[in-house]
Amino acid sequence: MRPSILSPLLLLLLVSVPGIGCELTMGYRTSERLPYIHAEPSDNGLFVTLFDEAAKRIGCRLTVIRAPKQRIIRELEQGNIDFYPSLSFTPARAKRAWFFPNGLPERYTGISREKAPDIKQLNELVTHNMVLLMAPGSYDLGGLPKGLAQRRPQDMDIPKAFAMLRANKGDFFIYDEFTLEYYLHQDGGNGLKRHPGCCEKPRTMFFGFSRKSPHFQEIANPDFIADKPVSAANQPVKPAPDSVAARLVQALTEMMHDGTITAYREAELHPELQTPVVFTPESLSTDIPSTVVPATKALATKTPAPEASAAAAEAASKQDQPKP
Repeated sequence: MRPSILSPLLLLLLVSVPGIGCELTMGYRTSERLPYIHAEPSDNGLFVTLFDEAAKRIGCRLTVIRAPKQRIIRELEQGNIDFYPSLSFTPARAKRAWFFPNGLPERYTGISREKAPDIKQLNELVTHNMVLLMAPGSYDLGGLPKGLAQRRPQDMDIPKAFAMLRANKGDFFIYDEFTLEYYLHQDGGNGLKRHPGCCEKPRTMFFGFSRKSPHFQEIANPDFIADKPVSAANQPVKPAPDSVAARLVQALTEMMHDGTITAYREAELHPELQTPVVFTPESLSTDIPSTVVPATKALATKTPAPEASAAAAEAASKQDQPKP
């Protein structure tokens, strides 16, 4: 049975059941974002694989809760959900959530028919009289070139974009690079080619941890610069070193450096070729608890499955662009 987001009993279980370490709740919208997460009721995908491993490394267990995104964000702000795995930074959100890199790079990139000219910047689409396919309401990368021809079909998704490109019903499509790679591998990519540098430089993907979570005990950030804008690299608070949130960040940071996250990404793209490397607690530094609680990844019934330097966040957060 799916637990209610607002269930007082669930919240009590998450913080006080003896003998199970700690519970971390990850919230996400009901729709899919492949290969990061499948549509409800399946939670399989890179987000759960990534945070399940990080939770186990600190002796915690992961629970996934799905609901419409606005409801999930509201519950995150109230502390009923601990974190959202991919959340774009905004100053307004920073009042309720704390942001840190989740270890996954992201950027928007383009795809076209294989005989199209190489596109290095979006204004070249205008030069070559190319038609951009876009989903209604999709992100416009901060402004599209003047005079760019566009088509916005209803119910646009990646398979439909591939079909329209092949049928000459559009010339160019922009989407998340990792997602495009995943679909190209599934599809085969015949007759299509990618344009990696067309649209933006690589960005860091952040996750947002609720500042009202029982696992987030905040302290003032001594590196905060008050006369500079608040950003993911310049936040006024940070988690206390002994908090669960700080330990989760420590685990993610180690996973960024020991190859775990890279292995997980490759396994999502090529599951037929390799199995992700799972690092044991014995291979980690001694300040990470070695007692772990088994976590489930098949969460259809929703069975519950330290501090990093400001320099790391600074290096990884050159752009804080909201996405849909």
